[in-house]
Formats: sequence, structure tokens, C-alpha cells
Amino acid sequence: MDESALLRQARDSDGHAVAALLDRTFGARPDQLTLFAAWLVDPNRRVLVAESSGKLIAVAVCSRLADPAIARYADITAELPSWLAGRVAGGLQVLAVAEHLRGQGLGLRLGNAMIGQLAEMGCEVAIGVSWDNGGAATSKGLYAAAGFGLLGRSAGFYAVEQRRSGQPCPYCGQPCRCVALLFARSIT
Repeated sequence: MDESALLRQARDSDGHAVAALLDRTFGARPDQLTLFAAWLVDPNRRVLVAESSGKLIAVAVCSRLADPAIARYADITAELPSWLAGRVAGGLQVLAVAEHLRGQGLGLRLGNAMIGQLAEMGCEVAIGVSWDNGGAATSKGLYAAAGFGLLGRSAGFYAVEQRRSGQPCPYCGQPCRCVALLFARSIT
């Protein structure tokens, strides 16, 4: 793992580099800069970036989840509401690492930093969805390495997200047929 990469809070000036990385990882989205700007001012969200030699090489986003967001994840598995049972939940929502650096531990390092951010926000459990797209841009190994357990899967989750955002799937097109894997773990 490259321990020399600097992890820091994202700032406004990171917008174009973050948008480009997210577009390469998840497919082009016309509102990427607007979305990034909204993330930065949301008090229930944290955005971390990793940089090496002055270049942005990764981004991660987490947030303390309110009931509507939890309901969106509950569409993947009926077990989620009972598993949460009154605990404050946080979500690891975005994790993108530059393609040439994947599989070297930077994603796990960012994921663990995000879990720390969620704990600081008072979250007791963390949930996250892995995009099982058949390609290299999947986080299912990261979730397992970070102590998450698989709660459920859905073949329709990303198609709904895709219709909402207008973002095409770079792996299977429209409608997206990639499988969503819901992972969860206790923080406290």
C-alpha cells in the first residue's frame, strides 16, 4: 500500500479533478461539479481526497444517513431496517481510485478513514453498496477487508439510480443491469 499518498478534506479547487475521476470510474454525469459542490457544504457529509505528487488520485464520500436515504438502501434487502434497529447509520457513498492505483490498498485506507469520519459524526453502523459490474471498479473486496458483512443484493438498484441521475453505466449501458451488493458493519 502506498502510505505516501496524502489524505485530506476536499476543497472547492478539487472540483474538476474529482469530477474527471468520477466520470472515468462511474461514467460521465453532466452535473458532477454541482454534485461535488453540494457535497462540500452538506454538514452531514464528508469528502476526502488522496493526492500524490500534487495530483488527485482518489476520492471518497460518506454521510450520516437520514431515513429517506436508508429507505433507498432498504430496497436491496428487507433485513436492513431490523439490522439498524434504532442505531445511527452512516453510508460510504462514493469511492473512486485512479485506475492505475487500484488493488494497492489506497481504497481500503480511504474506506477506513471514512469509517473514522462516520464515527466522529456519531454513527454507530456503516453501510455501503458495492457496484458488482464485472470490471475492476468494484469495492466488494474492500468491504470484506474492512470487516463489512454482506446483507443483500439487488439487480435493479442501479437501474433506478441511473434513471434518477441520467448517468449511463459505462459497463452495461442503459438500463444498468449491474448488481448492487449491500454491506454493513458496526462502528462502535
